[in-house]
Amino acid sequence: MPLFITNITKFYLIFLLLIASCKQNENPPVRTVTPLDNCGPTSYSSEFIGEYKICQPGGNEDRLKIEIRNPIIEKKYCFIPNYFDKNSKKAIYIGEPRCIFIKFPDKPVEVALFKNRKFPTGSNDYSKFPINSVMILIDEIHSFPAPYENPISSIEAYLKCYEFMDTLEDSGYCEAFKEMKLYTFHSF
Repeated sequence: MPLFITNITKFYLIFLLLIASCKQNENPPVRTVTPLDNCGPTSYSSEFIGEYKICQPGGNEDRLKIEIRNPIIEKKYCFIPNYFDKNSKKAIYIGEPRCIFIKFPDKPVEVALFKNRKFPTGSNDYSKFPINSVMILIDEIHSFPAPYENPISSIEAYLKCYEFMDTLEDSGYCEAFKEMKLYTFHSF
């Protein structure tokens, strides 16, 4: 009998450790915020996410307020901060993806954005660019066309596109990513 109790005790301790480790890896808290008053146009529409409202509250580039009319509540929405050059019509991502569940239709949430992308040389020169746009993706796996070889998440596909553009000046991954039309790009 003591062996049985010992095994149950071990199982219980492992279970508690697993729960504790899951809690440490949770996403940062997302605050439900006040309505999107004074955010410019009342709404936008995208073939990918439908009708939505978005702004950088108070002109604060490291915050994003978004409200989606009909969110897919079981999927995470990811926001990747970008700098969009209006003259060249080119964008570069300048920070890590921030992914959250949007659980309630027509309820705004606020997301913190970071300018923490490193140059291949290791410096953080992307931080000098303002966050003036955002790439919106849903975190799910897709089979992107060649040159992608295996199913990959939308976020990884987007980041791989830039990896090849930056290191090899190869736009093939970006063209394949865009071909799938699984994103919304929003410029502020």
